[in-house]
Amino acid sequence: MKSILLSFLLLFLITTFSFGQKKTLSGQSTTHWLTPEKMTPLSFLHTMKIKGNQANHFAVLTMVDSFPKDWLTKKDIDTLVKLVNVKEKCSCFLNPLSSYIPTNDSAELGGYAIRLIKAYKEKRKVSFGLYACPKIEKGEGDALIRWWATQPK
Repeated sequence: MKSILLSFLLLFLITTFSFGQKKTLSGQSTTHWLTPEKMTPLSFLHTMKIKGNQANHFAVLTMVDSFPKDWLTKKDIDTLVKLVNVKEKCSCFLNPLSSYIPTNDSAELGGYAIRLIKAYKEKRKVSFGLYACPKIEKGEGDALIRWWATQPK
């Protein structure tokens, strides 16, 4: 009897909750996590920064990996190119579906700028997957700066 009751309870919970998201009648998501859909690339970077008084044992920020297709513009890249060598510590990106939490790790502002510019350069949608702690790779930022200098404005 207990196992049948537990089975029904489990089935109810699985069908009732959809991992923190649901759609309203207008089709808008009512997620309980941050989403980049209403952010600009610069507000995304500002959100990822570790604040001076932030006491966080895990430098992670949970956010749904649902970046709009044409989220990055030429104007954004002009600003991002100036940030590719900035080593300011940031929180790691953590998708709520990830079962892994990066401990004792952090990202760098320049690492995020590089990943965003590469997505624009490769004409693909921005995605950080289940988790990401991007850091600056030696020479990668300078190569992107040189690439951007050759692009028509």
